[in-house]
Amino acid sequence: MDKLLIIFFIMHLIGALVAIKIHYKNGTLEWASKHGDGVRFSTPADVIANDCICWEVYLLMKIIDFIADCINIFFKDHFKNK
Repeated sequence: MDKLLIIFFIMHLIGALVAIKIHYKNGTLEWASKHGDGVRFSTPADVIANDCICWEVYLLMKIIDFIADCINIFFKDHFKNK
């Protein structure tokens, strides 16, 4: 269980670093620090946090989809042979 948490933390850290690099290059962090996001005064940390939350939810949905596909393939093969 500890290894899983360490892997999740490392993935989160790598994703945050990549998000910072991408948003810094395309000017999103500068825009957020000067103007916000249009509704509220968004800070660059909010931009990175929202980005990390979005890709983590997407990754979780992909993992659940992969597990569901594996289960379906197992039962499809199991009942096909009978």
